[in-house]
Amino acid sequence: MIMVSFMMKAFGTIFVLLLATAVGLTLYLPKYESTDSVIEPFQVNKASLANAVDARQVLPSYALSVDSDDSTLQYALQLGLFGTLETAKSTARQLNTKNIDFPKSPTIVKLIDDKRHWYMLSVGPFASKDESESFRQALLMEGVTAQSRLWSAELDAQ
Repeated sequence: MIMVSFMMKAFGTIFVLLLATAVGLTLYLPKYESTDSVIEPFQVNKASLANAVDARQVLPSYALSVDSDDSTLQYALQLGLFGTLETAKSTARQLNTKNIDFPKSPTIVKLIDDKRHWYMLSVGPFASKDESESFRQALLMEGVTAQSRLWSAELDAQ
């Protein structure tokens, strides 16, 4: 009987020590961060974060003359213009939850306009104005408004 009592105390002591060690390690060790990177439903033009693109280079497509027939022009759809990068990212994540099959991954580009910084969420380029207009109509059917813009090579995600 004495031996059983001694063994119970020994196991109890070992259990308490193990529990205290586990709690101590949990509090001491740094938070685990998965090495698996989260795949975001958008791209960020990192070059534009360091050197913002002049907003005048991203003209609305209606700024072109009606008779303009430049086959080298490409178009984009502006999905939003935001004051912060986080707001642009959040909107891109929300759009990802809708039933929209984006032909290309949306891109966030930092723009500068009269010393104000903006973050434009856009999708493109589209080879033609008709192609961009067709996708704009598909977005409207999902409740998403978009504005047609001219695409500049500086908008490509880098």
